[in-house]
Amino acid sequence: MLTIRRIVLFPLLVLACTRAPEEAILARTGGRIITRAEFVERAEFSPEVQFQGPESARAGYLLSRLIDEKLAAQSAEKAGLDTTATLQGLTGFIEEMAMARELFRVEVREKVTLDPAEIGRAVQQQAQVRKVGYLVFEDESLARHHQQRLAAGESFNGALRALYGAAADTTANRRLIRWGENEPVIEEAAWALAPGQTSGIIEVDGALMVMRLEEVTASPALTETDLEQRARRARTIMRSRREAVESDRFIAAFALEKRLQFNRQLVGQAAKVLAGLEESRPGASGTLPAERPAAVEIVHGAQEALAAELATPLATWNGGGITLGELLERWQGVNFSSGQSTPPARRRTIVHSFSLIVRDAMLAQEARRRGLDKSAAVRSEVRIWRDYYLALAWQEEMSRQGSSAAAALGELRRENPVQVDSVMMRGIELSPVPLLALRPGQYNARVAPPWIVFD
Repeated sequence: MLTIRRIVLFPLLVLACTRAPEEAILARTGGRIITRAEFVERAEFSPEVQFQGPESARAGYLLSRLIDEKLAAQSAEKAGLDTTATLQGLTGFIEEMAMARELFRVEVREKVTLDPAEIGRAVQQQAQVRKVGYLVFEDESLARHHQQRLAAGESFNGALRALYGAAADTTANRRLIRWGENEPVIEEAAWALAPGQTSGIIEVDGALMVMRLEEVTASPALTETDLEQRARRARTIMRSRREAVESDRFIAAFALEKRLQFNRQLVGQAAKVLAGLEESRPGASGTLPAERPAAVEIVHGAQEALAAELATPLATWNGGGITLGELLERWQGVNFSSGQSTPPARRRTIVHSFSLIVRDAMLAQEARRRGLDKSAAVRSEVRIWRDYYLALAWQEEMSRQGSSAAAALGELRRENPVQVDSVMMRGIELSPVPLLALRPGQYNARVAPPWIVFD
C-alpha cells in the first residue's frame, strides 16, 4: 500500500532556497558580523524548539543565540581549533557545495518565473482540504480495470472489498489532501475532481494510483495576514517545484555535455562494502545527528577493504573526475546513513548518494571555472557554515575540559560588546511557523545550520 509522500512534516519544506548577496549588517560582536539576510534565513529555515516566550520576543531570543554562536566561533579560532584537519576538511567541503549551489542559482533559479494568477489559485487551494479514497497498484492492467469500475459508479468500499477481499477494512485508504504537502501530480488530480468523481491512473513514485474525491472542506483565510502568509507559502513552494523540474533538465543536459561516465563495477563493489559495514554498525537503522561527522569507522573500514582501488576513478567527465578515495572522503562529510533495513535497499540508497556526490563535484568544478567561487553569495555561505562548525568545535572543547560553555559565553559577552541595529531589528517580521528548509536532491540538504544548545 502506498503512503502519499508528504513534503511538509515539521513542517518540512523541500526547496532550493537561496540567499541574495545582501550585506545589511544587523549586529556586530568582536570580529564577527551578522547580516540581516543571515539572521532571517536562520530564524525562518532552521526551527528552534526551546523558545517558550511570546512571539514578540522570539526574534530577540534567536539573535541572542546567534550572537553566542559567533562568539564561540571566534573563541575557537583564537584557540587554534580552525587549524584541525577536521575543520580544514569541512571548510573545503562547504566551499564546494556552496559553489555547486551558486551554479544552480545562475543556471536554474534565476530563470524560473511565477505567474501572479497561479499564486492566487494556490492561495485559494490552501483554503481547502480534500478527502480522497485511493487505491494503489503495481500492475497497469489491474489499475485500469479498477479505475474503469470506479468511474462507472462502483462504491469505493466495494472497490476495496473487490481488491482485498470481503474482510477488507473499509475505513482504510483514505487521505486528506492539503495543497503543498503532497506530490504535485497528486494535488493536480485531486483539485481536478468534483466530489464523487474518479481520477484517471496517476503515476507516483513508481506505483499507479487511482483516487476518488469524497469530500471538500474549506477554511478560508480570516485576515489579511492569513492571506499574505498563504501567498508567501505558495510562492516558496511553487518556486521550489519549478526549480526542481528545471534542475533535472539542466543536470541531465550538463552531464551529457560533459560526457559523464561511471565505473559501474567499482560503484557496485564500493556500495556493497559500505552497505555491509553500515549493517554491522550498532544503531544502523538510524541517522547520525546532523552536527556529527559520519561514522568514521565505516569509512575507515571501506578504505581498508578497498585499499587497492582508492586511486581508481569512480567517475570521469570532460576535464575532471573523482577517484574512489576522494568519493569516500566526501561520503564521510555527508553524515550519510541509508536508513534502509534490507541489503539491496541499502545498496541502492548508497549508489544514489554516490551520484549526488559526483554531480555536485562536477558542478563545483564548473562553478570554479566560471569564477563563481569568488561570488559574494558563496563567500557568505562558507562564512556562515564555517562559524557554525567552529562553534561546535569550541563547545566540544569546553566539554572535554569539563568547563561550562554557558559560563564561558557569559565571559565572552563581557569581553566583546554587542552592537545591534535596533531600527533594522524592529523592521524584521519572522514567520510564526519556521520551516525546516531542504534543498532538493542534495545530501547536505539543510539551507541553514541547526541551532546549537550551549549548556
